[in-house]
Amino acid sequence: MRWLVFSITSILGLFLTLYFWNRNTGLVIVGLMLFVTGLKFLYDTIRAGKAQYDPLVRTLSFEKEKIVWVYAIQVDNMPFGIQLVSNGRVVLRTSDDVEFNLSIPPRDVNPLLDILKGELTHATFGFSNQKKQLYHIDPYLLYRDDEPKNGDKLSF
Repeated sequence: MRWLVFSITSILGLFLTLYFWNRNTGLVIVGLMLFVTGLKFLYDTIRAGKAQYDPLVRTLSFEKEKIVWVYAIQVDNMPFGIQLVSNGRVVLRTSDDVEFNLSIPPRDVNPLLDILKGELTHATFGFSNQKKQLYHIDPYLLYRDDEPKNGDKLSF
């Protein structure tokens, strides 16, 4: 469907631009805008197609259980005590010692963490030195298992 929209928009834009080049400036501008919009559709389509090959997207889609630890970091650049830039970073660590870093605006960190908490119920969230040490010993020590084991069942 996107290819059809791209084709129609680009062809119409190119036709308007070429046909009215010396006749009507307004229609030339409209034609150029349609052509650029068609190119934007093409760019978005190609980019969306490449997203499925991204390692993070593949891991979140097909191997969620590999992600064992998620935490956020906020980095503030403050030369001379004046805050210039503030960046948020969400780090996802897997059981096979792969680290994914997402740089996002600080205002988007907490909503993203809330979504990830809903999707990755087995993962540990938050940073501490103890969690870092546990991760380096064995990543599966951070794997949360909320189901009670046979010996842990409560009886009334």
